[in-house]
Amino acid sequence: MKFYTSLKNDIAQDEKLRQKIAELRQTRAALRQANEELKLSMLNLYRALSEALLSKFFSLLKEDNIANTPPKTAEYLLYLVVPRKNRDALLGDLQEDFNEVLEKFGLRHAKFHYWVQAFRSIPPLLTASLIGSVVKYFKSTT
Repeated sequence: MKFYTSLKNDIAQDEKLRQKIAELRQTRAALRQANEELKLSMLNLYRALSEALLSKFFSLLKEDNIANTPPKTAEYLLYLVVPRKNRDALLGDLQEDFNEVLEKFGLRHAKFHYWVQAFRSIPPLLTASLIGSVVKYFKSTT
């Protein structure tokens, strides 16, 4: 009799385990589906964000290219590098060159010329700044 009771209990526990396994499988399937939906929504969000950023970027480029003014990013780059005492003179010279090239060759060439001149100006400015810093350091240590 004990054997049959034990067997009945084992069968009942076995049935409970099977039900639990079935529930876990359902939960796993639901989680997989939720994960796929989350991936899809994240992908859609990423695409929308990318499109918005690219749209804003290109609209800023378009605005910058429409105006007959030097590229603002190049000017800002020079603001970062050029010492304050020389900034107005250098930017004024570049503005004059920009206007001259604009008159002769058009907006696209003028903007390209401005960028080239801005990039050409950076290494000497950084070198002068570095040399000035080294000189100051050695003067202060002696």
